[in-house]
Amino acid sequence: MKKKYLFLIILLLVISLAGLISIQIFWLRKSLSLTQRQYDDRADRMLHDVVTELRQYSDTSAAIQNLPPDSLSLFQVIDTNLLVVLMHKYTNYHRLDSPYFFGVVRTADNHIYYSYGKFDLSLQAQSYKACLSCIWQKEYIHLSVYFPRKNLPVYRDMLLWSLLSFVFLLLIIGVFSFVIYSIIRQKKLSEIRNDFINNMTHEFKTPISTISLAAEMLKKEKGTPIPEKVRKYAQIIFDENKRMQAQVDLVLQTALIEKQMVKL
Repeated sequence: MKKKYLFLIILLLVISLAGLISIQIFWLRKSLSLTQRQYDDRADRMLHDVVTELRQYSDTSAAIQNLPPDSLSLFQVIDTNLLVVLMHKYTNYHRLDSPYFFGVVRTADNHIYYSYGKFDLSLQAQSYKACLSCIWQKEYIHLSVYFPRKNLPVYRDMLLWSLLSFVFLLLIIGVFSFVIYSIIRQKKLSEIRNDFINNMTHEFKTPISTISLAAEMLKKEKGTPIPEKVRKYAQIIFDENKRMQAQVDLVLQTALIEKQMVKL
C-alpha cells in the first residue's frame, strides 16, 4: 500500500471519528437543553397552579368575610401559611422536589413583603416569577421562586447517557488507534519482507551466474577428453541453475509488481 493511500485512509478515519464525536456532543447538548426547558416548563406550571388555587381561596375568603377588596391588607388577601402549603404541594406534584426559596416581591422596587427560606434580592435574576395582580390589585407584586439545585436533576438524568456515550467514544477511539497501528505495523513488516527478498535474490544472482558460466564452460571444454558422466552432470547443473535463475527473476518481478514499478 502506497504511503498516500495509507495517509488518505488515516485522514478519512480521523474525519469520521471527529464527525461522530461532534454529532454526539451536539445531541447531548440538545438533549440537555431540552431537559432544562422541560424543567422550566414544569416550574412555570407549578407557579400557575399555586396562583390559581391561591386566588380561589382569596376570593372565597373575601366573600365569606363580606369585606370590600379595597379594605383588605396584603396578608389578609394572601395567606402565607397557605402559600407555603401550596408551594410544597405543587413542587412535589410537578417533580420539583429540590430545596427552594420563594418570596412575595413588589415589582416596582423589588421590595420583599414575605420571604421563605434564604430568599433575598440577589436571587431575583435566577428565579421563576408569577404575577399576583389577579389576587392583589392595589400594586404590582409577584411570586418569585428560586431553586438552588435546579440543574442537579437535569444533570442526573443526563449522567447515564453521557457516561454511555463517553464509554462508546473511548471504545471507538481505541479500535481506531488499534486499526491504524496494525496498518502501519503491517506496512512496515511488508516493506522489511520485500527488502529482504530483494536483497536475497540479488545476492543469489551472482553465484547463479557464476555456476551457469562454469557449467557451460565445462560442457564446451575442447582439447581435453571429458567423461560422458561428467558432461551429463554438467548439463544437469546447467539446467537446474537455469531453473533457479528463472525463479529468482520471478521473485524480483513479483516484488516489482507489488511496488507497481513493472514496465510492460
